[in-house]
Amino acid sequence: MVRKHLKPSGDEVREIAAERVLRHERKSLSDIVPLKKRNVVSFEEESQSKKFSVRSEEEEEVADEEGQMNDETIFQGEAERIKVSYKKWLFIALVIVFAGAGFIAIYVLPKADIKISLRTSTSQFNGDVSAMISGGDIPAQRFSQPPKNLELPLAATGKKLIQSKAKGTIRIYNAYSSESQTLVATTRFLSPDGKLFRLDSAVTVPGAKISDGKIIPSSIDAAVSADKIGPEYNIPPVQKLTIPGLKGSPKYEAFYGVSDAPMKGGVNGVQSYPKSEDIAAAKKNAEKAIRDVLQGSFAVSVPSEFTVLDGSSRFQITRSEPVPTSDSNGNYIYFVEAKEDRMAVRSSDILNLMISKAVAEKAVTEPGADFDAKKTDLKFDYKSSNIGKDGTLQGVTLSVVFKGDFVRKIDVNDLRGKIAGKNENDLKTLILSVPGIESAKIALWPFWVKTVPVSIGKITVSAE
Repeated sequence: MVRKHLKPSGDEVREIAAERVLRHERKSLSDIVPLKKRNVVSFEEESQSKKFSVRSEEEEEVADEEGQMNDETIFQGEAERIKVSYKKWLFIALVIVFAGAGFIAIYVLPKADIKISLRTSTSQFNGDVSAMISGGDIPAQRFSQPPKNLELPLAATGKKLIQSKAKGTIRIYNAYSSESQTLVATTRFLSPDGKLFRLDSAVTVPGAKISDGKIIPSSIDAAVSADKIGPEYNIPPVQKLTIPGLKGSPKYEAFYGVSDAPMKGGVNGVQSYPKSEDIAAAKKNAEKAIRDVLQGSFAVSVPSEFTVLDGSSRFQITRSEPVPTSDSNGNYIYFVEAKEDRMAVRSSDILNLMISKAVAEKAVTEPGADFDAKKTDLKFDYKSSNIGKDGTLQGVTLSVVFKGDFVRKIDVNDLRGKIAGKNENDLKTLILSVPGIESAKIALWPFWVKTVPVSIGKITVSAE
């Protein structure tokens, strides 16, 4: 009889295991207590109808042995089926691995690295460039320092008899009426301590202003000298100096003088005085010192992007003289006052001018081409100043020396698009046909790759 081996279901496997346990129990019990031969009733379900059969115990044991053999056959078939299935899945896995490796080798790993050397040409310039506040080759900027002054000690090595009157400046007020008042030269002004000072020259005090019936005083400054020589007239500032000539009239209280600074220079006796050589040495030192002061002011006031041209300086001494001190001991100081203008330029403006000139020259020989400056060397210096009609600095002329290396511009992104997918021979031909390229180094990776990847992202192009 041929039996058809099928794969048992999960429930059938469990039933077979349970039957084995029962058989083992029966055999164990029969060894101890002999069982009477009995008939065993078995049930089989077949086509939804139940059939009953009666078998003896011996027949049942034979059937159990046959069933055990059938079970072993089923499990052997199951193991064989699993082994075949494992080989099939191993084959599929290997196919997937090799396919993935092939995909990576063809589409992921390949890349191209192209390094381009550009053809270099040199341009030179050696000449003059105008830098003006308005117009010129490049813009210029004038920086001015307002007048600054210094007072330096002055050695007075000479001796002589000196007799002089104290001098100073007063402000004369008119608080009387809207009419002006003329005061003649030598008009006296009296200090509260009885010191007389006289006007050096005639003055006219302007009329006061009248607002809402109230008088707003007017004033004028005037120079005065002490009535007598001597140091006793070197007095400090005075709040009110009266005019003795107006005493007894309504104008006496309405016209008066005020000194905001002390009176100086009153001398009567042998005192030290600066000799000519003392003054010459003091003048030299003072003017050098004031130049340094102004130069320091330029250093902090001019923006960093500007270069101040030292030779363009327009330095002016507005006052330079020895001045006696107010201590009446024959001591002197040297007073100096000066101002300065300088021109400044941006070095970047000069460089851009030189580059534009060089590119313009190359455009004549290679029309339509555009160039970049690869390396530049620039030197410039002051040559001469341009003075306006008003005497102020309007610009300068510069001596410029320039040398630059230039290369033709290459559109790297456009080149990457053109070389995508090219083989080695076509790639070399294409790159060397581009104007401005002198040589190129081509690297395709991995070693078996002979064609530039189609993907732009896998291509690197650099120019130097």
